[in-house]
Amino acid sequence: MKKTAKVRSKTDRKYVYILGTRCDSTSYSQVLRGIYARLISWNRNKSKIHKFNIVTPNPEIVTEAYFNAELKRIINKSTFSVPDGIGLAQASCFMDFPKVKIKSLAFGVYPVEWIYVSFLTWLMPQKLRQALNITKGRTLFSGIVSLCNKKSWKVVLLGDEKESAQKAKDVLERSFKKVDISAFSFPNLDRSGVPVSESGKGEEKQILEKINKISPHMVFIGFGAPKQEMWLKRNFAKVTCGGMMTLGGTFDYVSGKAKLPPKVFTHLNLEWVWRMITQPFRIKRILTAFPGFPIRVIKYKLSN
Repeated sequence: MKKTAKVRSKTDRKYVYILGTRCDSTSYSQVLRGIYARLISWNRNKSKIHKFNIVTPNPEIVTEAYFNAELKRIINKSTFSVPDGIGLAQASCFMDFPKVKIKSLAFGVYPVEWIYVSFLTWLMPQKLRQALNITKGRTLFSGIVSLCNKKSWKVVLLGDEKESAQKAKDVLERSFKKVDISAFSFPNLDRSGVPVSESGKGEEKQILEKINKISPHMVFIGFGAPKQEMWLKRNFAKVTCGGMMTLGGTFDYVSGKAKLPPKVFTHLNLEWVWRMITQPFRIKRILTAFPGFPIRVIKYKLSN
């Protein structure tokens, strides 16, 4: 089992493993530069060698990956695994504390350590950034679209049956005049990222053919986890594009369907509280992130 520790890759990118799932500890600007370099290379000759993928794990997804070995493999083998969620930085900082060898003592020490790193979120946020840099998926999405806009490149948005991708496209085109945006609504998918009906499979095939005719620089996938990650793995080799990125509910924020949290919630890293207020139907998922995720991380450290 992989330990939660920082290592350096050949490209000098730092990694952190949380519950066995890889997160890249790199700044937003570093990630964007790496993506830009790969897109430039792909744009020259459309070679599959330069094709890449981006996943954006958050505490909920990391918890899901703990129980879902296939999801964990997809994230760990991704080109960029960009952590989205302050809970991941807290977990990384917590795991950096020395392990308490006496288990009976650890039961009391570890919860206190987690409370400490929670307070660091407000008192010493730079310490958490040192443990793990966090980049919001919607921020990275906006940065990549802006980059593509400057180059007049092509992007494709893939959303659910509720036309989340089309609605996001309409909003993006008001601000980004040069980028060529296409949007497609996918049929209902199961948790493995496979259409649940035969007609849905036919629709998927048609959409893939349309995407390949477009040959976009970026494909953004907003099906929600783990569907989007599973779909990416299943179709990565089939799609002609420079890169693919999973981004959860970003399209809803872009289109205005979901309200962005006030700046004070974002500044205090309390977006989960805002989601609980504005999206009470997501209560089960929110509780998976907090307090479910901290409890899972503490149990992980106790047992390893």
